[in-house]
Amino acid sequence: MCVTSPTAQSDSIDLHWTPAGDYTLALDGTTVRARNSKGKDLKSVPAKVKKTDEYLQLDALATWLTQHERSCADTVRGWFLSGEQVAVALLAAVWVDPSWQKYVKDLVVQASNPGTAEQQITGLLRDADEHALRLVDLDGETTIIPVTTPDGIQTTVTVPHPVLIEDIDDWREFAVELGVTQGTDQLFREVHHKPDTTEGRREALTRYAGARYEQGTVLMGRSKGAGYETTRFEVSLRVNELVSVDAPSATATTVFAVLSIDCGNPFDEGTIDDLNFVSPGAGRLDPVEVGPVAWSEGIRMAEFVYSGRTIEDSEGNE
Repeated sequence: MCVTSPTAQSDSIDLHWTPAGDYTLALDGTTVRARNSKGKDLKSVPAKVKKTDEYLQLDALATWLTQHERSCADTVRGWFLSGEQVAVALLAAVWVDPSWQKYVKDLVVQASNPGTAEQQITGLLRDADEHALRLVDLDGETTIIPVTTPDGIQTTVTVPHPVLIEDIDDWREFAVELGVTQGTDQLFREVHHKPDTTEGRREALTRYAGARYEQGTVLMGRSKGAGYETTRFEVSLRVNELVSVDAPSATATTVFAVLSIDCGNPFDEGTIDDLNFVSPGAGRLDPVEVGPVAWSEGIRMAEFVYSGRTIEDSEGNE
């Protein structure tokens, strides 16, 4: 469901101040700010003001905006983790919402371009209105992608995972030249390519085994804090790997990257074991069967958990 916010971020000079007794309140982004009767900005909202209806209403709106922005971020991240088709009409409709625009502006997107020498257009999503998207390619040329084709068919784009973007280094350099800062970590997201050899794949999946945390609670807390599903015995993430990219028959298969851990007693030492990939229908997958997005995201997850391990110096001290 797409919900747009009236304003998720305001310039401080344009804040709308509301009287609340001897004070005035305003919502600055997702923060409630206060001024005293002399118009001086306060570092925090006084306790007695927090009991007023005006504050409670602004605080509720701030909470909703925070949740809305998080929902936008999760939705957009889901698009490039799944490779699903996204309606141009949807992107055009949400563009006016600052929360949505924060995460979709300057994404690298791909659109079909039938009937031309290049059947697919890849470009940075630089602008949009209710009628079309405007993409800029590596040559600096702008292409307009309308909401519908001349035949009235709804157009779509995909948001490719960076491991699938050809000439990724060129796109990164181009983004830097333009001063682009993506709200969604697409272009500069850490990527990992699957080794070509059986031995290379085996080493990649087993290199984490034996690493330990002084306390299992730290291991679990770090993993949960990064958004990964975490139990005492595994850290995992779900990826819907696209199997066929030919619309409208595009299909995806669900793959779980599972990093085994042992935090049986969370207050004792926690250890890391191997990384594996699992399909709900097929069970544990042979590494050669794992797609590029699932592989990259699984290794990225394992590297994150591994990087927080307890490290001993040359004398065995932690």
